[in-house]
Amino acid sequence: MKQPDVSVAIPCYNSEKSIGEVVEKVSAKLSEMGYTYEMVLVNDYSKDGTFQEIRRLAQKYSFVKGINLAKNFGQHNAILAGFHYVSGSYVIGMDDDLQTDPSQFPKLFDKMKEGYDLVYGTYPMVRQSLFRRLGSRFNNVVLGRMIQQPRHIRTSSFWLAKAYVIKEAVRYEHSYTNLRGLFFRTTAYIACVEVDHFARKYGKSNYTLKSLIKLWSNCINFSVAPLRIFLLIGSIASAGGFLGALVLIIKKIMNINMSLGWPSLMAAVCFFSGIILIGIGLTGEYIGRAFMCINATPQYVVKDEINVQESVSSGEEKEE
Repeated sequence: MKQPDVSVAIPCYNSEKSIGEVVEKVSAKLSEMGYTYEMVLVNDYSKDGTFQEIRRLAQKYSFVKGINLAKNFGQHNAILAGFHYVSGSYVIGMDDDLQTDPSQFPKLFDKMKEGYDLVYGTYPMVRQSLFRRLGSRFNNVVLGRMIQQPRHIRTSSFWLAKAYVIKEAVRYEHSYTNLRGLFFRTTAYIACVEVDHFARKYGKSNYTLKSLIKLWSNCINFSVAPLRIFLLIGSIASAGGFLGALVLIIKKIMNINMSLGWPSLMAAVCFFSGIILIGIGLTGEYIGRAFMCINATPQYVVKDEINVQESVSSGEEKEE
């Protein structure tokens, strides 16, 4: 089997109407650019006929691999499942809704030629709802701080990576997946380039407040920053309580008739509460690290595979 130049991994959810057009556009653009390629389409337990459409495309094109998950594992777990089936020297990640258009591929490749291992496409103008924009903005800021993402790097679900970055990501075995956390712990040769963001042609975004919170919480597996924040708060509270108590003692020495009352009580509460929070923070640090190591919940479960053993692509249809 000849190794393709480019693998395109796409998590699919309720994209029955759009995925066929995505495949056609990706195939046309990569053929125009002179690359051989394969496409890995991962159905994340869609409620419509997405997998039936993937099956049809895989029967039509030998370069399409279809993966059907047994339940909904989430976008990041679905694309990580797809990583196990890619074989290209470069891997493109993109959505299934036509908002990330293959016409923007050259911008990613041109930027990578400057010596980067991972290039994100970022959008100067995002065509999404206000809720989705605010949720994504909050998620990007908080997660960026937790994984120590450089301030000048902006990220999205549209990216190009070298094969070794993907191979390193595949080594991650735990169920709470965040691709940005995996990528940023692998390489520092990361860049971003502005690309056009297109209007959604079919349906609406599948992201909800619950899914955004779940995605943000997955970063806990890649950072102990939340625990350290509580440790810091405990230290500050404890120090404040200690200093307050010291001030009260000095004032009491200077004025023996002074009533301690409420201030002394608050100083004691702050001090001992701080000590408790420090203890909880330190305990949480150990529990968090152990949790990251021993969690054995599956990332995903594959129910069906299509074209996985077949040769990959030149963009031609299968012979009847």
